[in-house]
Amino acid sequence: MQRKIRANRKMTPADVIRIKDELKRWEMKELGAKLTWDIVERFSGFTRPALSAHPEIVDALKSARLALQSDRAAATRVSLSRADETSRENERLCKELEKYKRGENLWHEKWLCITYNAQARGISIEELTQDIPPNGRR
Repeated sequence: MQRKIRANRKMTPADVIRIKDELKRWEMKELGAKLTWDIVERFSGFTRPALSAHPEIVDALKSARLALQSDRAAATRVSLSRADETSRENERLCKELEKYKRGENLWHEKWLCITYNAQARGISIEELTQDIPPNGRR
């Protein structure tokens, strides 16, 4: 896609101020997270060589990029801490699940003993699983 640069005139001091103000907005993270020369060319209407000829614009672009870069680094640290937190939570839940599985296995073994001994004494499973009458509850 061909980009249109409408730089048919020289950059005035007012243009420099306007571009620096826009770069300040980028530095304040109002306009996005990625700032390139191409973006600056589009919003300013001037070519990169014309923009690079003004050291104050280059400095403003550098400071805006540094601010955006530090923001990305902080976001990376936050996402890593969230990943660590998620990993610890996952480990805790796995341990808890193992505890419940051991408890379930114990109850299963106990139930097998109960059913075996009940059938050995002639008591059916249906008799064991009947509901408790209301007056039999404590």
